[in-house]
Amino acid sequence: MGIFDIFGKNKKEEQAETPQMRMKRFSDKVIEDITNCYSSYDSSVSEGAIKLSKLDVTIRPMIYDIKDRMVTLGFKVASPQWDREIFEICSGFGNDTNAALGMAQGSFMFALMDAVTRLNTNDHPEAFESEFVGNKHRWKLYIGNILGVGGEDDNADLDTKMYWNVLKEQIAKRLGNQKMCYVKIFASNSGAGDAIGEVRINNLKSEELSRIVQDMTAKWTNTEFKSHKQFFLLKQEEETTLPYPYTEADIIRKTKWAMKIFEICLQEDKVEAYGDVLYSETKDDNLSAEFYRFIPEICAESAIELAYPETLDLGTGDKTSTCYKTQLYSYSIIHDTIFDTLEGNELDDPKNVRASYIYSSAIGSVASQAIEKGCKLEQLKELQFSINYNMGEDYIPR
Repeated sequence: MGIFDIFGKNKKEEQAETPQMRMKRFSDKVIEDITNCYSSYDSSVSEGAIKLSKLDVTIRPMIYDIKDRMVTLGFKVASPQWDREIFEICSGFGNDTNAALGMAQGSFMFALMDAVTRLNTNDHPEAFESEFVGNKHRWKLYIGNILGVGGEDDNADLDTKMYWNVLKEQIAKRLGNQKMCYVKIFASNSGAGDAIGEVRINNLKSEELSRIVQDMTAKWTNTEFKSHKQFFLLKQEEETTLPYPYTEADIIRKTKWAMKIFEICLQEDKVEAYGDVLYSETKDDNLSAEFYRFIPEICAESAIELAYPETLDLGTGDKTSTCYKTQLYSYSIIHDTIFDTLEGNELDDPKNVRASYIYSSAIGSVASQAIEKGCKLEQLKELQFSINYNMGEDYIPR
């Protein structure tokens, strides 16, 4: 066999690589790269998850999309010290796939993992306080690096507190009784005047805070694309943390169960019994009310474009209390689980389940009435409305 035969064989083997093989190859590379990068934390791999023993953290990377010059990765980061998992998506661009992959991994490691490392090593926290339903909650704040891309920034010279100083009072209003909360900041300016700001608390977007960041980025003077990404992690002091009866895994499992029960009620034409079944199985007024009231509206919000408030008006008997969605520990978990379930294989007909939830929602009713009166879809965005969630007399925000 000659040298040209060898080259020809290698080329044929490369051409024969299937999309699944390619995905597996890059997935293995991501795991290997992160494991090696954090070897000082006693890193190991088990069933696709990276365990950092000295940091008490587990990282589960996922590849969402691979193109020749663009890669999108997902990361789930968890720790026994927390009461929720952190979810992050990172995209990278480069001259080839490897360069794009490296950029996406760097985005994860230099932004989120920097904050996670500070949190789980208790590295120079700042004291912070909030209030929820009459209870004071004390926090330790950990501010991560600002990851700057493009522009003329020197990352080392960036004031890591500049977003926190602007947002901290508004963030305090949006914290509840969670053990841990995470805030993600993303800011960008195209260099041609197109500014973007996005703030997420426990993966729920805050439109009000996003507008504040967008106003900040609109004042940048860059002439080429420039972006910032940063995380704030807040861990509540044990002395002010009130007990909550369920873990994140419990709520995820029960949310999936609630959606499956709804589908069974649809199949058996017994939707009117759905609420009673929820309570009979959960034996919990709070959780059954949250499933019954929140799931339809969350499905509707994703389908009908309106100006949704960040708050919830919760009716308990003849009283109404208002809180931010991010203050209820269960809300963001229920929110994310709904879409995981609709995209998974737990339901027989997820499209019908989603449509039926929307049909039963207050938002769906408002939109239908507006359209019947001649309102066009694009005009719905201008509607100002609020929903009073009748949670029952025994409901307690928690």
